[in-house]
Amino acid sequence: MTPRPLLDVTLCGRTWALDPRGAAVLPEARTGFVADLHLGKTTHFRRTGLAVPEGGEGWDLGRLGEVVRAHGLRRLVVLGDLVHTARGLAPEVVDRFSSWRAAHPELDLVLVRGNHDRGAGALPPEWGIQSVDGPVRVAGVECRHEPPPPGPSIEPDTAVLAGHLHPVVRIREGMHRALRPRCFWWRPPVLVLPAFGAFTGGHRVRPSPGDRIFAVPPESEGVAVVELGV
Repeated sequence: MTPRPLLDVTLCGRTWALDPRGAAVLPEARTGFVADLHLGKTTHFRRTGLAVPEGGEGWDLGRLGEVVRAHGLRRLVVLGDLVHTARGLAPEVVDRFSSWRAAHPELDLVLVRGNHDRGAGALPPEWGIQSVDGPVRVAGVECRHEPPPPGPSIEPDTAVLAGHLHPVVRIREGMHRALRPRCFWWRPPVLVLPAFGAFTGGHRVRPSPGDRIFAVPPESEGVAVVELGV
């Protein structure tokens, strides 16, 4: 396992470790949060006749296992869209995740169902996942799939974690090139996580004053998550 430098930040009075693989971790609770793996997405597209590469789930699950081991997690919360579609849950996809789960038998695994999960139906029981509808409190954090709209319904002192948006940020590099790295988007008190799955698109975020953006560098560079100026 390759060590990954972390970025420690304080949000809503609690210290978070932002992992460049795309996970947010509460070290004090040994709890990690990820979003939007979309397992089976490449399989779904191949079954519709599109030529897309295989093996994306293996890459994603390898990185997910690294997160669990690196932080000694006892609990992992998936903030929705663990799977892509029922059609994508081919036997090889089911077996791949079953093997991953068997390698982490003591891990408490919670899924806050997203729109893709609800459309895919019941998950295989051997996956050992507690599936719930959000919002739900875990380790003192409000967990959702879709970020809530701003308003008085959000408790200002409680961090809210969500996914769904697949946030990326545009960074200009020189005159003719721009980068679009994944990012964590802090819109107090909501932290929107980047999509964990490698075969996912991205939605460019446009931060407002008071927001914070934490860019996720290409993992091959081995550098930490970086906070950008807004």
